[in-house]
Amino acid sequence: MTIFVIYISINIVFISLNLWARTEILKFLKQHLEIQSWQDLEDFSALVRPQMYLALASMPLFLLDLILFLLLIYRFGSLMLFFGLLLKLGVFILAKIGMNIEKRSRNLTCTTEELEYEYKKIAKSWTDDALPKF
Repeated sequence: MTIFVIYISINIVFISLNLWARTEILKFLKQHLEIQSWQDLEDFSALVRPQMYLALASMPLFLLDLILFLLLIYRFGSLMLFFGLLLKLGVFILAKIGMNIEKRSRNLTCTTEELEYEYKKIAKSWTDDALPKF
């Protein structure tokens, strides 16, 4: 039963982190319809850094979640498989929505070419790098 509680707790953490990340991005998008200044670019950087660290920190949690899921299936059978897949579907849907919002924040227009170059560089780092390179 302890394994089940830890498994549910990890999924609650995943959902909470996803909702927090989405809320932060939506706040940014509400304040920035486009990148007009270096301050806007700095605000974008301040948004992206914690998002990247959060993604990196969640990887060991994901591995633990997978191990616990497999253990629970082994122990409780198809009922746990159904419950776990249902839970994963919810987490997946939330993540997909979050990815769409994240994509919007990476595709804002910029008022100058210099800002656009730096903005695209930060956006590319967000999707391609494990740690921020800006």
